[in-house]
Amino acid sequence: MGMPQLETIPDSTLRKKELTQAAALSKRQLAVGRERGSTSRGHSRNQKASVFSTTIVEDPNLLYRFRQQLETLATLASEPNVFYEPWMLLPSLKAFGQDRSFLFVLVFMSPPGADSPLCGFFPLEIVNSVGGLPIRSCRLWNFLHFRWCAPLVRAGYETECLKAFFEWAKSETNPGSLIEFRCLPAWGKLSQALIDIIDRDGLPHYIADLHTRALLLKAESAEACIRAALPGSKIKELNRLQRRLGERGDLRYERLTEAESVSEWIEGFLKLEASGWKGRAGTALASSSEQRRFFEEIVRSAFDRGQLMMLRASVGDRAIAYKCNFVSGAGAFAFKIAYDETYSAYSPGVQLELENIRQFHSMGEVDWMDSCADSHHFMANHIWAARQTIQTTLIAPQGGIGAFWLSLMPFLKWVRRALKSSTRKMVCRGAQ
Repeated sequence: MGMPQLETIPDSTLRKKELTQAAALSKRQLAVGRERGSTSRGHSRNQKASVFSTTIVEDPNLLYRFRQQLETLATLASEPNVFYEPWMLLPSLKAFGQDRSFLFVLVFMSPPGADSPLCGFFPLEIVNSVGGLPIRSCRLWNFLHFRWCAPLVRAGYETECLKAFFEWAKSETNPGSLIEFRCLPAWGKLSQALIDIIDRDGLPHYIADLHTRALLLKAESAEACIRAALPGSKIKELNRLQRRLGERGDLRYERLTEAESVSEWIEGFLKLEASGWKGRAGTALASSSEQRRFFEEIVRSAFDRGQLMMLRASVGDRAIAYKCNFVSGAGAFAFKIAYDETYSAYSPGVQLELENIRQFHSMGEVDWMDSCADSHHFMANHIWAARQTIQTTLIAPQGGIGAFWLSLMPFLKWVRRALKSSTRKMVCRGAQ
C-alpha cells in the first residue's frame, strides 16, 4: 500500500502570542538592565560588584519562585534545552533527584529582582567522585539517558553570563573542586564563549569526552533525507516490509492532535513499552511509579504548550509502535520509542522512524532534531545521516587540588584503556 499521509498539528495561536509577549518583555527588561548598568553596578553575595549578579538556590522547591523567568529565558536561550525548561526540569528533579544534592546558579542582569532579566540558568548536581576519583564536583544535571546539558543562557549574552558564573565558581561558596560542563554541543556561541573564557583566564581543564551522535537536519524533502541515509536496496526492503505489514490490517500513521486522546496515548505508550525487553529488564517507564508520573506530567504539559510531537503506527485496531519527541524553539529532541515485538519481523520501529522524518519535514518552525542517543546507537546512526559533536569539559576554576586531579586524568584514562585491552586479549587467548 502507499505511504499514508499524516495530519500536521496546526500552529497554536495562543502559544505564539505568549512567546511574542515574553520576547517583548525580555527586550524591555534588557533595556532597563543596560541603562542601570551604565549608572550603577549591581552586587551579589557570591561575587564582586558587576553588572551581572548571581543568585544561588539550593532547594529545588524554591525554583518555583523563578518559574516565569525561566520560561522566558528558555524561549530566548542561545542553545534550546527542553530538559531544562521548568515544565520538564521540576518534574525530573522530583522523579530522579530525591537522593541527590543540587545547587542552582541563576545569573541576572543587575541585582536580582522583579525587573531584572534572568540571563543564565545552570542546574548543578553535587557529586563526590569523578571518573572513579574522590573529587567533589558540580556537574550539569542530566537524567535518564538524554545527554544534553546545555545551560539556559540568553542569546547575545553568552560571554557575560559565563563570566558571572565563573566568578561564582572561583569563590568559596562553590562546594566543588571541579565544574563539569557535560554533554554540550561543540558548536554555537555558547561553546565558543566557554572556550574563550577558559583560554583567556587560563583555567585548568580537561576534555573528558568527545564524540558524535545522530542528528536530523532538514533536506530538500523528507524522501531526499531518507535517500541520503539509506542505500536503495535498504529502502526497497523497508517498502516491501511495509506492504507486508499492510496485509495484516489497515496500516495507519497518526499524530496526536486531540486533547481528549492524550490519556489514551499515554497509556498506550506505557503499556507497549512495558510489554517488551525494557519491561522485562525493569527499565520501562511503567516499571517505576515515579517515572510513570513523570512521563504523564511532561507529556500533558508539552501537549498543552504545543511542544509535543507524538506519533503512532497501528495495524487495524492495534497500536504497534509509538514515538515521543519534544520541541523547543527551532530544535526538537527525540525522547522515547516503543514497538510491539510480535511485529518485529516488519521493523515497526524503523517504519515509524521513517514517518518521523516525514513529519519533521512538515514542521516549518523546526530546523533540527537531536537523537539524544548513544554515539553507537545502531538505528539512529543508520537512519539519520547528519552528526553533531558532543563534548564534556572538566574545569578547575579554583586551581589547587582540582587542577592536580585534572593533570592526572589523561594518564588514568590511558591506564584504564591499557588494562581493558590486556583483559580482552587474555579472554581471547583463553577461548582458543
